[in-house]
Amino acid sequence: MASCVLFGNRNFTGNIADCLDAVARDLITAHAVDTFYVGHHGNFDRDAISYLGRLKRKYPEISYCVVLSRLPCPNWLEGI
Repeated sequence: MASCVLFGNRNFTGNIADCLDAVARDLITAHAVDTFYVGHHGNFDRDAISYLGRLKRKYPEISYCVVLSRLPCPNWLEGI
C-alpha cells in the first residue's frame, strides 16, 4: 500500500478537518494510502491526529503513527 506524511506549523490556526477531508479520502480511495505519519509539535499536528482518529472510524483499514522529532532522553543521560 502507500503512505502519506503530515507535518505542519505549530502555530496553525485553521480548521484542519476542512482542509484534509477531501484530500485524505481521495488518497485512501483512489491512491490506496493506508498509513499516515504525523508530527507532534503544535496545533496542526494535534488537529491532524484528532482528524485521523475520526477518519479511522469510517476507514478502519487505515493506521496513523506519531513521529517524534527526537528520541526522549532517559533521566540517567541528562547529566552527561
